[in-house]
Amino acid sequence: MKGSKTHIGLKATALGFLAPFAFFQFAYPYHLMRREQMNLFVYDWDYIRQTYRGAGWLVRLVSDFLEQFFLLPVAGPLVVALLLAGIGAVVYRISRHFLKEWPSLGIAALFFVWSFLRECGNLYITRYTVVTLAYLSLVLLALQCRKAWQKPVAAAVLLALGFWALESPFHKHYGKLWSVPKFDYERVIGLDVETSLENWDKVETWARRCSPIRKTIITRSCSRFPARNPYSRTPWRGRPGSSWAT
Repeated sequence: MKGSKTHIGLKATALGFLAPFAFFQFAYPYHLMRREQMNLFVYDWDYIRQTYRGAGWLVRLVSDFLEQFFLLPVAGPLVVALLLAGIGAVVYRISRHFLKEWPSLGIAALFFVWSFLRECGNLYITRYTVVTLAYLSLVLLALQCRKAWQKPVAAAVLLALGFWALESPFHKHYGKLWSVPKFDYERVIGLDVETSLENWDKVETWARRCSPIRKTIITRSCSRFPARNPYSRTPWRGRPGSSWAT
């Protein structure tokens, strides 16, 4: 029986990892790439010392360090999948102190889905997923105390100390309580990313996928290279004297 319960827990953890990894790797890849482009992390001691101080310094340092890898095709989805799977696993362990297996799995699944949807927000920052996982880990750590009266005391102390290093897990713009994937916006981000990388075949592919309402955005994205604009009616022959001129 114990082996069966462990088997179910491992399956749930594996699913909680593979589902977001596949989603952000194949269905929503540019979302994390854009997040990396909005972030700056410099390997310089003076920069780190001046930037990461005050309340929430630790989580800002960790999240900015992680987000620098989001431009890589596999690294970003891997990091996000590990964080989300970690949230589900920790919530399950916490719930098992009070409930049986299946109710604990249900609560863990709800937390997992909620955290996953938050990750899909357009302005969302990885920091708030890290904060959520860190606070839950502190609660789980407090529950390891043997005596009943020690548990709430340890939880209060750990959460108070954690607030100094972590701050709030919510923000009105960058850490909203709820969000959903926006695939139209994902297409526009993909077009912008591929344009900056000058992957013109992918630019044309994403341009065709965008809805007509995005025509203005697409035209502006291709303004530097009008010949690649699928909505352009006038062939572009380049600037006079340039290597692109024909």
